[in-house]
Amino acid sequence: MRRRRIELFQHWRALVRRRAGDTVREIVRSGLMGCDWLGTLRALAEAQG
Repeated sequence: MRRRRIELFQHWRALVRRRAGDTVREIVRSGLMGCDWLGTLRALAEAQG
């Protein structure tokens, strides 16, 4: 499997969607980010409040 580069706007969009109430599964299904990246991003966001 090829490693994809995640751009800054994708991180921003994922955070905005999480704040809006979308689940991790919905974001992954939309193709915005993968489960691994989104899990890491979610952990960082929760640690920072």
